[in-house]
Amino acid sequence: MLIKKFDRESALILTTAFSLSLAMFNPALAQGVNNTTTAKKVSKASATKTKTRVTKSIDVTIPPIQRRKGKISDEDAKTAGQNANKFYRIAEQKEKAGKLDEAKQYYYKAVVSRAQVWGEYDPAVAKIALKIGEVELKQKHPAAARTWFKQTLKAFSKRYGSGDYELIPVLTMLAKLETGEKDHEAATSYYQHILLLQERQLGEENPQTIPTRISYIQELIADKDPSEAELAAQKAIEIEKKVRGAASPDLPKFEQLLSTAQAARASKRSQ
Repeated sequence: MLIKKFDRESALILTTAFSLSLAMFNPALAQGVNNTTTAKKVSKASATKTKTRVTKSIDVTIPPIQRRKGKISDEDAKTAGQNANKFYRIAEQKEKAGKLDEAKQYYYKAVVSRAQVWGEYDPAVAKIALKIGEVELKQKHPAAARTWFKQTLKAFSKRYGSGDYELIPVLTMLAKLETGEKDHEAATSYYQHILLLQERQLGEENPQTIPTRISYIQELIADKDPSEAELAAQKAIEIEKKVRGAASPDLPKFEQLLSTAQAARASKRSQ
């Protein structure tokens, strides 16, 4: 059990504010499992020129967060915000000290304090959920981390829209998680989404797209989709030659990925 201790204040907050099972605050304890399908829509006009990829993943089920019932006074809202900030600062200190279980407890308290007033789609609640996911990932709890990351993604998507640049941090965490779990199809989908957002916001020639482009191509190859990897690598090489010239330090990497993709495609065709 990940939450080992709760003081009376924590227990009171949990029971009165949310009326939810402990599973909400510790996704690893949830019993249900959902099969979810996510489709990342990519415009044909985008620089990646790749097909839409559909991924399936297993998530730990958590109940929806609910606001406290009844009218909430300005004083209650102010107190909730102050408590959330206090719990968050303590959590950061615990995390820096390597006391991850304790850090997680205080991040949970911060989530509760804010969500009971502003709801699950509050941006600050979503950012704290992202922190909880990061701690879960540090503790090698990928299923729990995935659930918190997706909670954040859902909140940010509802708040800003699925095409907003604000989604990049949580999409990056999900992409790295799935790469580590060797779910290359899911990782490819997330990197594709990140790349599209970066290209829209910064332009396809911006240097910040380079690490994403490399990871995207690598995951395409790992996902046994060499044709798409080849197209993406060729596009990357064109950009590097145009913007940074033959002296580009990243050009050899893209040329290597192109060679790997072409070899994989040839091998796949001969089978």
